[in-house]
Amino acid sequence: MTLIRIEHTVLASGSEDAGPKGGASRVDKLSYCLFICEEIGMPFYKVWYQNKPEPLEFSTAGRIREEEIVDRLLAHEQRIAYVSPEAQRDGAATVVRPTVQELISSNDLTPVRYTEDESEPFTIG
Repeated sequence: MTLIRIEHTVLASGSEDAGPKGGASRVDKLSYCLFICEEIGMPFYKVWYQNKPEPLEFSTAGRIREEEIVDRLLAHEQRIAYVSPEAQRDGAATVVRPTVQELISSNDLTPVRYTEDESEPFTIG
């Protein structure tokens, strides 16, 4: 199976961004990549958060857990996961990861909903 890296590019409505020498636009390239991902069975996710009108969209090599969806959301927003002072104290070797709901609420991302391959929406927090 061939894996493809997809970089999501958001373009304004009606924007035309032709490639070099009249090549395909970024929208065409994104659509083509999404088509390939569907053809080889890669799950396609749409994640809505903070009541934003446009979702974060990405594909993965296989199904992922809700924790990984939130990690991608935090990376997209250029935020890091919160680590409690108790976990940092005394050079603790083990860092306790916050729950998904704690990550969502501490980063003010609510509500978070997602679909996988056009499924019914799931609510994370």
